[in-house]
Amino acid sequence: MSTHRKRYANVAGAFALAVVLASCTANDPEPTPTGAPSGTTAGELSELPPVEALQAEIIGVVDDYAWARVENDRFEAAVAACMQEAGFEYTPEEFVADDEESDTDSLEWARTNGYGITTYEDPEGGEDEESEPTANDLYVEGLSDEELDAYWIAFEGEATEGEDEGEGEIDLGDLDLDELDEDGDGEIDLGDLDLGDDEELELDEDEIELGDEEFELDEGDLGLDGSGYGGCQGVAYDALAENPLPYDAPEHLEVLTLLDEMYAELAVDESIAAAEESWITCMDDKGYPDLATTDDAQYIVFDAYDAAWEQVPEDAEDIDPELLAPVTELEIKVATADYECRESAGLEAASTQAQHAAEAAFVTEHREALVAFFEDMGAALKS
Repeated sequence: MSTHRKRYANVAGAFALAVVLASCTANDPEPTPTGAPSGTTAGELSELPPVEALQAEIIGVVDDYAWARVENDRFEAAVAACMQEAGFEYTPEEFVADDEESDTDSLEWARTNGYGITTYEDPEGGEDEESEPTANDLYVEGLSDEELDAYWIAFEGEATEGEDEGEGEIDLGDLDLDELDEDGDGEIDLGDLDLGDDEELELDEDEIELGDEEFELDEGDLGLDGSGYGGCQGVAYDALAENPLPYDAPEHLEVLTLLDEMYAELAVDESIAAAEESWITCMDDKGYPDLATTDDAQYIVFDAYDAAWEQVPEDAEDIDPELLAPVTELEIKVATADYECRESAGLEAASTQAQHAAEAAFVTEHREALVAFFEDMGAALKS
């Protein structure tokens, strides 16, 4: 298992950006910068949602991981430059995409696996996958203890002097919570704690919940910047913030905000609402009444799953398969009914039709701003 864990920016965003940034027609790591993408016919473009079709016309087909890959590469390059300035070797880590998964959003999959709540099986059996050591792993292994400490300080940042010396810290192991709960109501009165001159309570734990109060360590006490990372990681995140990719650039904020608002309005589209009412009636007929939205079906399974876990002894390492079996049976029945009702209610067709209509109107009104955005996206992919 690699000891040098890859860290890169999370580019998962709102549904609007997911639609804009990923193409569903191919996985081409080198999208065409202008014109229709190679291998994509005019007919195929016409079947795409209008916003995605406009993107394809301008920058070509973009695979699902394009932007995670770009941000990772920028981040790793900045880390490498910073570490080299600090006197260490650092090889930028390559982006590794998740393994391709089968279509889990279908009736066929639901009939066998439900929603994947209780039926999911870790392909690695819950164990970390063994992998070849990276160049950074090998470099770190060759450092002395003193050099290793300096390496990680440069990479992750250094705690402040007060934290290193343990000044003002409270070891939770030294606290008698029963004594602090003077009235016996099960909650700790914070007035019983000495918070010090700055009225701040510093804890060894990153986060601890006491009654209804929650405390978090101040990032400044850990040598972190506003991104939550210190050292060269913090420098890299700051570099990304100073030179953002188009979807984070202020000049495109207005059109992307409007795009998000347009997608939010789809949730109350009359045709989708009518299809969802048909779905609710269908689920009621199948023995699942009192559902308000399509999301509620899964909560039937989650509630049963939680109830099963409540029967698990505290010292047990995992849930008894006999407790899980009826939940799995319920999950497959509910999921199968759910997807059968989605099909009979025409929910997907209604959603697709509403999306295409809303996007067509949006492209007509905001075409110039969208084109500018996509052109910048194409340039970023080529940089």
